[in-house]
Amino acid sequence: MTRMISFLFERFFYNPQGQESATNSVKTAIDVVVQYFQAHLANEITIAEIADMVNFNVSFLSREFKKVRGILPIEYLTQFRIDKAKQLIVEPAKHKD
Repeated sequence: MTRMISFLFERFFYNPQGQESATNSVKTAIDVVVQYFQAHLANEITIAEIADMVNFNVSFLSREFKKVRGILPIEYLTQFRIDKAKQLIVEPAKHKD
């Protein structure tokens, strides 16, 4: 357990060269979240589930997601779903199996 916590701390928070690497790790985690949203669009998704997936707590994920994307994660997911629905309405023939 201690090794896992140390690994996570070093991977996401500790940065002897400054803030840049830690910031890149957060951006990478947020990119993973966005990809998950896009791949699991129709599934029920909770922010707690997503935060666990990237080893962040919900508050930290929400705060950092908003810094990077300018919108909260749940708002991003909702807007992505709305945009996808609009696309399906406008171009229904492209999306039929």
